[in-house]
Amino acid sequence: EACGRLPLALATIGAMVRADELDWADARGLLDNADLADLEARFPDYPYPSVLAAIEVSVYAMGDRERARYLDLAIFPEDEPIPEVALAVLWSRNRLTGAKLRRLLGTLVARSLAARDQAGALWLHDLQRMYLQQQAGTDLRCRHSQLVDAYLQRYPTGIGRAKNDGYCFQWLPWHLAQAGRL
Repeated sequence: EACGRLPLALATIGAMVRADELDWADARGLLDNADLADLEARFPDYPYPSVLAAIEVSVYAMGDRERARYLDLAIFPEDEPIPEVALAVLWSRNRLTGAKLRRLLGTLVARSLAARDQAGALWLHDLQRMYLQQQAGTDLRCRHSQLVDAYLQRYPTGIGRAKNDGYCFQWLPWHLAQAGRL
């Protein structure tokens, strides 16, 4: 009932219970303490604040570093896979590569805050993306710029010399525009 009987909310809370070894009473308490009025104000056009509450409760149950990296996902284009290589570039400034990167991606999937496809790319539900973009707010431009800078650092002789990693060529111009760096 606290999840509004909505599958995404149930999956998110169930994953949090499993990941954090909470019991259902604890999860219910967290949901009951969620500020639905605040969520309704922040998302006035969305009629199911219980889903957003489930996402928010799960996000805030993570550590600060994991939460910050999850918020970084707000910059990626809607309805497009987020390849691991793009995340490795973005998070290289945080020395989050290899096993550490895959562990974080596994955590996000285990918490039902993202999904992975057969190719290993990350996918966000539209509501998760909407939540992330609202949370990132004015930081979105800065976050886009950080991805651009990470690619520029990876290819100091110029992006034109970059290897096609399946993301850079297709989406870097869009990130430049979103960062206001035309």
